[in-house]
Amino acid sequence: MEKKLEEAYENLVGSKGTPKHKKAAKPERLVRIDRKDRLYVVRESGGYSARGFEYAAKEARAASEISEKDYDFKEIERGTVAGFVEYETAMSEAREAHQRTGRRARGLLESQLIGLEGKRVEVIDQWDKKHRFIVGKSTGWMPIHLQISRRGAHGGMGTMGPYKSVRVIPGGR
Repeated sequence: MEKKLEEAYENLVGSKGTPKHKKAAKPERLVRIDRKDRLYVVRESGGYSARGFEYAAKEARAASEISEKDYDFKEIERGTVAGFVEYETAMSEAREAHQRTGRRARGLLESQLIGLEGKRVEVIDQWDKKHRFIVGKSTGWMPIHLQISRRGAHGGMGTMGPYKSVRVIPGGR
């Protein structure tokens, strides 16, 4: 599999390693592509992680807000080495744009929760389950909304919208 990834990278960037894409990221982090579950499996510090094809495309679109490039992946690019390289390139260019300008990409924030940061809400998710949490927001160049379990908690998991309903709980700040 590693050999196939190397060959695909060479086809993408050329035999001398000169990128056909500006700043093409060598997919050394890419371990494999799981087409059945629609995941890129990547090396992370101390282990492995997975990134869904659709979520990678969503992140790349959000990154284009600050890098001023359109990274709206076509379906055919998702789940390919070329698509992964394009995703990594989009993320790298957006990080660099943030370092230059200080701008933040807001495309991963749940539109239903914008303006509710710090408030306790009750949501009904897409599977009809009810959740209550304080709406938080992560830091960095591409923030997401967080589900904070209670006041005084240090962080929480990312939100899983869109939601069927969102209600601010009175007295929940």
